[in-house]
Amino acid sequence: MRRLFSKPSIRTITVAFLLAALFMSSVFTSHGARRVEAQVQDLEGVRVAVWGSLPQDSTTAVHALFEWMNAEVITVYGEDVRDGALDDVDIFAVPGVSEGGTSTALLEEGREALRQFVRAGGSYFGICGGSLVPLLATVHLYEGTITTGPRVEASIALRSMTVNQGSTGPDLSEEPATYEVLLWSSWAINAINVPGYVAIATYTDVDLPGMIAYTYGSGNVFLSSPHPEFEEGDARDGVATFDEYNDPDSEWDFLLKIARWLVDTSPEESTGSGIQGIPIELVFLAIATGVSIVTVVALVILWKRRSA
Repeated sequence: MRRLFSKPSIRTITVAFLLAALFMSSVFTSHGARRVEAQVQDLEGVRVAVWGSLPQDSTTAVHALFEWMNAEVITVYGEDVRDGALDDVDIFAVPGVSEGGTSTALLEEGREALRQFVRAGGSYFGICGGSLVPLLATVHLYEGTITTGPRVEASIALRSMTVNQGSTGPDLSEEPATYEVLLWSSWAINAINVPGYVAIATYTDVDLPGMIAYTYGSGNVFLSSPHPEFEEGDARDGVATFDEYNDPDSEWDFLLKIARWLVDTSPEESTGSGIQGIPIELVFLAIATGVSIVTVVALVILWKRRSA
């Protein structure tokens, strides 16, 4: 009987092995490329709910910030949150407003809706008073311990902040070493035993964190006591407030990287984990090796059967 397959040569087996390895390598590379791309793209397709309470200047600037990021932005109030408005958004952004007033306006029903939103994978973005909302006993949007203090700047001033270029959260490796950021009654924020905690930026002169990120349930949280939403001397933030200050840089691209990280990662991804804490890179390497071994074994078995 005529053989349907000729005996495979060593060259055939080698080529098959290399093709299998090349295929899995391309899968691994494309995975990495998607993660890199996610750090630089805008927020197209992302829905952001901005808390609409007074004072209006910070609220207007945060609204303009996310519109500049190309996100779909809506304004919400306590009743909206209680009625399920967060079910249809990716980020809930709370600007420099009264933290106590925000908690009161939400009521316990709204506060629980906020906790469920982040626990289920939503993201929280808080500035100044908005950074204090999760820390209130009535809200308690964190695990572990987070405390504020000391106060770094009681008045209004531009101060240098050092960027954590080695952040294990958002990739800030290509960011400038420092930014001049507007401080207005700004505090340090300290965290202990908080899952996923990373200091995003510290006050340069006192080396205390003023911007942090962490995980809560399946969601991510970013808190900034200073005001990077204002574009001093630039009208694109929609307000003339603080335009008399001579800020040499803009923090908006920096905030875009953070916002992109908020929606692109889960706590497992943000800590570099794959399956049950195994790094995702090792998972792909194991798959590539397994496919290559199976390919070689199958060819050897086929060779032996056809040679019999």
